[in-house]
Amino acid sequence: MPGTGGRFAVTASRSWDDPGMMRQVLGPYRGRGLVLVHGAARGGGLMAAGIWKEWGEKDEPHPARWEGPCRPGCRPGHRKASRGRSWCPAAGMYRNAEVIQGVFAVEAFIRDASAGATGCVQLAKQAGVRHEVHEYGAELEAG
Repeated sequence: MPGTGGRFAVTASRSWDDPGMMRQVLGPYRGRGLVLVHGAARGGGLMAAGIWKEWGEKDEPHPARWEGPCRPGCRPGHRKASRGRSWCPAAGMYRNAEVIQGVFAVEAFIRDASAGATGCVQLAKQAGVRHEVHEYGAELEAG
């Protein structure tokens, strides 16, 4: 972990509801002038951002642009529609790619085999970014 400055990311399941574990994991990053990068997703992502901001630290949200235009890499005709609205089902994957850009580490809080958080970890692995997966209900080691 760098001494001061820099960016690290959190990815989390939408069903994550354990702020205590998040506080334990995020605690060592606190007070180092680091920016928490996250996907601004309901559940665990916004929980982590809330804890971070509560501590007076800076965050950098990257919300998925579900209703925005598809990107050049999208398959033709893949867009979904319902009730007069349409959305790009790949927007979450694009958001996850944005979240890991330029970060030195990813802390992942995964519950119920979350596809989004797990996918973000896979992107971190592929990019060679240090990552730690915290499974819901697991005990953290003291230290």
